[in-house]
Amino acid sequence: MGEAEAAILYQRGFDLLIVADRKAERKLKSIGINVIDIVDVGFEAATKGVINIKDFAKAISKAGYRTERVEQILRINSG
Repeated sequence: MGEAEAAILYQRGFDLLIVADRKAERKLKSIGINVIDIVDVGFEAATKGVINIKDFAKAISKAGYRTERVEQILRINSG
């Protein structure tokens, strides 16, 4: 259901959708929608010095987005 709603929004003139669901990302890409995972957005922002990637990972993990990539970021320099 969520992917269908996102696809409808995209068709209304959006150039890119940001998702926090790897399965949804694959489905949307398979039907030609330009989509990016929220972790990739975080990496881009961190590269530009806008955010701290570890703080970003903590925030999205707390919000319920817990993927292996997020866990890897959280383990960096954790001792």
